[in-house]
Amino acid sequence: MRNLKKIAAIVLAATMCLGVSATAFASGESQKGVIDVDVQDKDGNPVSVDIRDAEEMTDAEKAELAEDLYDETGLSYDKISAIFEKNGFTGLTKDMELNPILLIDAKINGATPEGGVSVVFSTQDAKGIEAGDTVYVMHKKHNGEWEVKKAVVGEDGFTVEFSELSPIFVIKVTENGDTVILKENKEVARYSGTTQKPVEVKQSPKTGE
Repeated sequence: MRNLKKIAAIVLAATMCLGVSATAFASGESQKGVIDVDVQDKDGNPVSVDIRDAEEMTDAEKAELAEDLYDETGLSYDKISAIFEKNGFTGLTKDMELNPILLIDAKINGATPEGGVSVVFSTQDAKGIEAGDTVYVMHKKHNGEWEVKKAVVGEDGFTVEFSELSPIFVIKVTENGDTVILKENKEVARYSGTTQKPVEVKQSPKTGE
């Protein structure tokens, strides 16, 4: 399979629910965009990989990931928070929203290049994500442990380095913001909770870059 593949992006967390016992990632009426995934070695050379999105995974694979990330009501704050804290991210609170952007499973065809690989996510056509957003890339390593890496989306996307490839789950964290309206008499009226703005989760200096 080519190293570059267009993957359907998952957005709108409110409509994406999956219980532990469910057998499919249900997107409901959520919008979908397209994200190009390009894998390179440390020198920028293309790496041949097999990439599947959620729709191509088996029921067993999806159920295994769901057990790590979801509860009966949907994406689980408690489970995600535990993974974040283990990776040094301590600012996640229950008033923040977890917005799933992308789920893929990637496997390198052949040996992993020395120095690992860079995964380039091109997001120009993706809905639910834009330049300036901070995203959190959750990677389930071969030993079953989750690692979390933070990336800031540029005009064309973002790049994350991995020592190996396996399931990757990308989320954006948002919180309710205020819409500010200037009245005719120049007074400012604030309406709380009418917008969703991206927020950055705090990271320990020992584990962060």
